[in-house]
Amino acid sequence: MFKQALVFVLLAVCLPAGSAFAQKWGKVTDDEWRIGPPEEYPEANAIVLFDLGKLKVTPRKIELSRHVRIKILTRAGIEEVGDVEFLYREKDKIKNLKAHTITPDGKRHKVEKKEFYTKSSGGWQVKSFSFPIVDSGCIVEYQYSNVNERWGRLDPWYFQTNLYTLYSEFKLVLWPGFVYSSATMRVPAQYQQAAVEDIPNTDDIDGAPLRVYTWKMDNLPPVKDEPYMSFRKNYLASLYNQLVSYEDKYRIYKYIKDWKDMGESWQESLDNYVNKKKEIRKIVDSLTSGFTGIRDRAEKIYEYVVSELEVGESDGHWWTNENLWDFFENKSGTEDEKSILLVEMLKAAEIPAWPVLIGTRNSTVFIPRLCMEHQFNHMIAVAEIDSAVTYLDPSSKYCQFGILPPNSRVTGGLLIDGKESRLLNIDFTNPQSYRADITRMHIGSGGIASCSTCCTFSGYYADVYGGRCERKKPDEFVKEYFLDRLDVAYEVDTPIIKHGGTDHLRMDVAYRLNDYVRKLDNNLMVKPIQYAYCNNPFKNEKRFFPVDFDYPFIYENTVQISVEDSIVSVTMPDPITLEIPGATYTRNCMFDGKNAVINCRLYIQKPIFPQPLYSKLRDFFIDIASASEDEVVFVSESH
Repeated sequence: MFKQALVFVLLAVCLPAGSAFAQKWGKVTDDEWRIGPPEEYPEANAIVLFDLGKLKVTPRKIELSRHVRIKILTRAGIEEVGDVEFLYREKDKIKNLKAHTITPDGKRHKVEKKEFYTKSSGGWQVKSFSFPIVDSGCIVEYQYSNVNERWGRLDPWYFQTNLYTLYSEFKLVLWPGFVYSSATMRVPAQYQQAAVEDIPNTDDIDGAPLRVYTWKMDNLPPVKDEPYMSFRKNYLASLYNQLVSYEDKYRIYKYIKDWKDMGESWQESLDNYVNKKKEIRKIVDSLTSGFTGIRDRAEKIYEYVVSELEVGESDGHWWTNENLWDFFENKSGTEDEKSILLVEMLKAAEIPAWPVLIGTRNSTVFIPRLCMEHQFNHMIAVAEIDSAVTYLDPSSKYCQFGILPPNSRVTGGLLIDGKESRLLNIDFTNPQSYRADITRMHIGSGGIASCSTCCTFSGYYADVYGGRCERKKPDEFVKEYFLDRLDVAYEVDTPIIKHGGTDHLRMDVAYRLNDYVRKLDNNLMVKPIQYAYCNNPFKNEKRFFPVDFDYPFIYENTVQISVEDSIVSVTMPDPITLEIPGATYTRNCMFDGKNAVINCRLYIQKPIFPQPLYSKLRDFFIDIASASEDEVVFVSESH
C-alpha cells in the first residue's frame, strides 16, 4: 500500500491588489513596474504580484492551471526567488509549461524547453527550472497546467508562499453533477466563503452551466523556513477541496466515504497482511513467561519490538514485506510494520490493542472534517493497559514505554478497528527532557586547554541525539554536533558513547584546544565552552507564525576551569537571570580557590510561543548568545 498558529496580518499597500495587474501572459502594466516594497514589510526583496490557480473538474479529467508573476526588488531577491520547483504525481501530465524573465526595458528572456528539469521521488515527480538574466527590477513569470484523473484527491491551494504576496486567487470550476466539500486553514473568517457564479459550459452547450467558486486573498506575509517550526504547510493560509460525489442521468458515484468506511478498508488490508497468529502467540508466551502483570508483559513486548527489529528504507510504502511473518523472520521492515507487529503481539498477550494512523508533525496537515487518507503517513499503536489508554510508537529506540516520539506528538488519528473504526483524540504526555553538559578545562602553562566533556541526554533529548548518533560514526557525530561548533582547531581522542536503554544517552570525549586561550601579559582570558545556544537561532526581526520547540526542556551547561600557573586573582562573569513568559535562563559563577565554575541553565517551560511574543523571545536568545561570549580572567604571577 502506498503512503501518501499563523497569526494572520493584513498588510496594506498603495496599489489595490489584483486590480491593476495585467493577468495575460507577458503583459506587465506600468503600475506593476512601479511597485516597491509594501509599507508594512519594507524589508521585502521580492514580492509575488499575483498567484492565480484554477481547478476545473469534469467527468473526463481534472486540470489545475497556475499563473505566477513575481517582481524582484533587490539583488538579494534573486536568491530568495531561486529555482522554481513544483511537485506532481507520476501519472499526471504537465502541459503548457513556460517561464521567462522580463527586464525593465521590456525584453523577454524565456526559459528554453531543455532547461526544464524533471526528477522522480517515490511516486512523485519534481519539475524545476531557473530564470535567466535575473537582476533587481526584473519581473519573472511562469505558468503550467497539471492534467490528471485524481477525482478522489483534489490538489490543495496555498495562498501564501515564502515571499510577500500581493494577490492570490483560486477558482474551483465544477461540471454539473459534482458535489464537493471544502476546508480552510489559517484563513480569516471574512475570506473563507467563496464567491459563486454560473458560467456557460462551452463543452456541453445544451447542458447545465459550470459552477465557479472563487476565493481571493491579498497582502499576505511570507512564511519562510525558520528555526523551530513544525511542518511549514501548517502555517500557510490554505484551501482544501474534496469531491463528495458525481451524479448524472445514468449513475451516482461517491468519491469519499466516512472515516468508518476508510477504517474498514484498512482493516481488510491489515487482515491480508497479518498471518501466522498462532506462531506469534507462541513467541509472545515464551517472551512474557514469568511476567504476570499486564504492564510488565506489555513493556517486555514493547522492548522486544523496539530493540530486535530494524527499520530499513520504505520508499513511501507502509510495508515492504509480503506479510507480517516475513517481517518477523527478516527482522527488517518499515516503522509501520513494527507498529503492526506490536499490536499483534499485544493482542496475543490478551492485551487490547489497535493500530492508529497519524500524520507526523514534520510532513502532514490533519483536517478531521475532510476524509482524506493522504493526511496520514505513519502508524502507531494504542493499548488498554491497567484500564488506562497507552500510546506506543516502536519506531524510536530512545522513547520510554508510553511516550510518543516528538514527531508523533499529534492531536488525533484514525483508529483501525473494522466497523468500529473511528477518529481518535490523542492525549500525549511530555517526559522530562534534560540535557546536561559538564566540561572540565585545564589551562597549561603554554596556554593549551586540555578538556573533557560529558553530555547526558534524557527524555526527548535522548530521542533526538540518539537518532543523530545512529546515522553517523561516533567521531563524526562528536565533531558535527559539538567540537566543530567551537570554531577553533582541536585534537580529539576517540569518544565514548553509551546507550543506557530507552530514554538515556551519554557521550564522553577528551580533546585539546591549542589556540583557545587568550593571553595578555599575565592575564589568561578563557571563554567557558558552550555547545548550544551560543548563537541566536532567530535571525529575522519579524516572524508571522509561532515558535515551536516541540516539547518543554532543560539545557544545563557546567564548566569547571583550572589553571596550572599560580593565580593571583580571578574575575568571573556576572550572574544573570533572564525571564520571559514560558522561558528562564540563569548563570551562576563561583571560584573555590582552585577552580572557576560557571553554571548556565535554560528552561523552556512551554513548547509553543505565539507570534506576539516573538520579539521578546528573540531578545531573550540574543542576550543568551551575548552571555556565552563572556570570559573568565585569570591573573597569574608575573614571570
